[in-house]
This record gives sequence, C-alpha cells and structure tokens, in this order.
Amino acid sequence: MGQYEEALSALERPREIADSFAAADPKNATKAGARAGLYITRANIHLALRQKQEALDDYLTAIRIYDGMVAVDPARTSSRMIRASCEAFVARMLAKQGRMAEAGKLAKAGIDDLENLADRPNATAQYLDEASIALMVTPVMSLRDYPRALRYAQQADEISHGREATALAYLAMAYANVGEAEKALDTVQRGLAMVPAPPPGQKPSQARENLENELRDIRILIRTGHLPPGFNQQQRSVRSTGVVG
Repeated sequence: MGQYEEALSALERPREIADSFAAADPKNATKAGARAGLYITRANIHLALRQKQEALDDYLTAIRIYDGMVAVDPARTSSRMIRASCEAFVARMLAKQGRMAEAGKLAKAGIDDLENLADRPNATAQYLDEASIALMVTPVMSLRDYPRALRYAQQADEISHGREATALAYLAMAYANVGEAEKALDTVQRGLAMVPAPPPGQKPSQARENLENELRDIRILIRTGHLPPGFNQQQRSVRSTGVVG
C-alpha cells in the first residue's frame, strides 16, 4: 500500500496545476485531456487503496471534464470513447452502492456512445473492445447484449490480427457468454500463450491473472454447462487511455 500512498501524494501538485490551467484556458483540449487522465489515474490509485468514494469522485470529475471536451469538439471520438468507458465503469460502482437509478442513466449513456463508435466503418480495435466489455459487464441487465458483444470482440480480434491479449480475453468472455465453450477455451488459451507466466514465487501480471481466471471459469462451463455467478462481475479499473482493463 505504501507505493500507492506515495503515488497519490505525488499527484497532488500536478493536479493543482492542471486545475489552474483548466480555469485559465477551459477550451484547451490538450490540457483538458491531460487533466482528465490525471483524475482517472488518481481514481485508480484510490481504488487500489480501497478508497471507493474518493475513486468515485475522481471518475465523476473526469467525466465532467470530457463532457466539456465533447461539447467543444463533438467530432473528437477519443474523448467520447474515454468518457463512455468511464460512464460504464462508474455505473458498476454506483450499482454496488444500490444507486441503480444513477447507475442506469450512466450505463445507458456510456453504452449508447460506445455502440455508436464501434458501429462506424473505421472503428478501431480499442473502440470495439470497449463496446464489447461494456455490453457484457453492465450492471443493468436489460442493457446486456452478449451476441452484439461477441460481434464486436470478433471484429477487434480480426483488426488486431489475433495478437492482442485484451481482445482475446474479451473474445473468450463473449464466446463463453453465448455458450460456445470450446471456442472460448481455444481463445483464452491463445491469450495465455501470448502473456508470459511469472517466475516462480512472483505474482502474475494483471493481464495474465484475468486470462487465468477466465480459463478457470470456462472449464467450469464445460464441466457443468453453466458459468459461475461472478463471471461478468469482475471489477476492472479504467486506464487513463480509456481501456477498461
């Protein structure tokens, strides 16, 4: 925990400077984006320290910053994607607090924007990944759409030529959610082959751990015909680049 507390302290002065720059030049997209990324990073550190309310406050601040950026430049799709990813993640945090009305509003806003971006002819693998995972883990069950999530995950894997571990993790998850257990197993094994196992006595990387957890759950699906209850409920933080990882 010590390194997280040090990181949090180290971010305080840059945050103050970013806030002052934003007040002086509110339409500067470069400075606004850097400021939003700082708040997302700080939120992730709060999560690591189990400071959930502080994390929530910082994610909501980042969303408000991106609201302003989108208002100034609606064509800037990266701002919309990161905002939507934050909205989808915050919806899950709110749902865990029983705040379902707020969660539903944010979840729908985030998913609507992610679907819009993913359905574009020039959609990147990242946009497709974000839409896919949001459709699988949203706390609003009426918004979950596993077949659509699978379609996006397949496109992301195709664009990344099968060489991107995140795309493979989401594709395996999507296959599992639609009951295609053997394809899910093959996909998660391809992902594990790309992410090195840790040396003896060391913890696996987050990417490796996610894939190992998926492999365990997919084997349960193959053995029992059912996924374990928590399969779509793993808590993922938001990276400052916008990926839910």
